[in-house]
Amino acid sequence: MKYVVERMDIVSKKRYPLLKLIRIVFTDDGYIIDVNHKVKSRGYYILKDSDTISILKKKPKIISRYYKGDISDLINDLEKCLTN
Repeated sequence: MKYVVERMDIVSKKRYPLLKLIRIVFTDDGYIIDVNHKVKSRGYYILKDSDTISILKKKPKIISRYYKGDISDLINDLEKCLTN
């Protein structure tokens, strides 16, 4: 049996396989949407799902505890990742 790497989604607090998640790395300069999961820093995971992004739009405090910048830009970039 093959081991499947799972991480927790910060919105729903549920565990999902790594390939179903988007990784966000917050830095002093802003944020990086780490599609390949390779950036060497602490990352936070969000499910690749339009429902999850809509929850973030309604409840921006979920991300504001991790990131102090403009959350609307981050949400727009996450929506672009869904279409790609």
